[in-house]
Amino acid sequence: MRADIFALATACLMALAPIAAAQTTTAESTPVVIHAGAAGGEGVIDARAQIVLRQGVTTVRAAVLDEPAARPSGNGRQREGFPAGERLFGIYDGDESWSYCALRESFWLGDALTCYQDTNEDGRLDVAMPSGAPFLGVPFFILAQTAEQRPLATPAAFRRIPYDQGPSIEAGLRLTLTEARVRRSRTEPATALLEFGYILDNDRFVPVRGTSHRQTLEGAGPVTLSVADAHVELTGQPVRGQLHYRVVEAMPAHIDRVIMTQTVTYTTTYVPIYVPR
Repeated sequence: MRADIFALATACLMALAPIAAAQTTTAESTPVVIHAGAAGGEGVIDARAQIVLRQGVTTVRAAVLDEPAARPSGNGRQREGFPAGERLFGIYDGDESWSYCALRESFWLGDALTCYQDTNEDGRLDVAMPSGAPFLGVPFFILAQTAEQRPLATPAAFRRIPYDQGPSIEAGLRLTLTEARVRRSRTEPATALLEFGYILDNDRFVPVRGTSHRQTLEGAGPVTLSVADAHVELTGQPVRGQLHYRVVEAMPAHIDRVIMTQTVTYTTTYVPIYVPR
């Protein structure tokens, strides 16, 4: 009898254990244009991580509203729409169609994107799609989800403008200096890591995986690191306040896309129910 009770208790505990599962969504971002930059920027590395190059970025399409975008149905900040003159950036959704989006900034609720479409190609945006927060905070990167399309009661006239006149952000290079240190009686040499990424809020850096160059620093150099066809020369002692950098060549103008991956983890708990005989 005792063994039967133990077996039943064990079965209940096993039944109560949550089962975790994960769902991963992967997509390629819309194409963006990284505009040409100028060489010659220089300075001293006086922080562990420091942005050493900045260049403008736009999407490959842009538009401007000639009329206010009518408010889509719904609540909260998405209901506010956008005024005439608002510039929109184009997002290619992979189905041979484009949406035009703008970022709604909110101090309390966080940034969110609203995208619009001209479904009948008459030069008027007639559908709104609240698209949530931008991927990793980069406004041009939208990880497409199943978004509800909300018809606009009053379509808004818009027109294409040159892509370089559209909304812009920055991309650039960040240099991270790890000074020499002693660990477990061994001296580890100083290293420099140069990374490519996108720059938000003037100084928040979002690195792009697979675009970096790490180099051991010994002596006063010079050492050249190369990332995204840009070249940065380092000279001086590899300690903060003494290591000098110079941008020998900036990134050339080019089109860039990133792979966006999002993993959502959820758990399912099975609760046993006692059914009397």
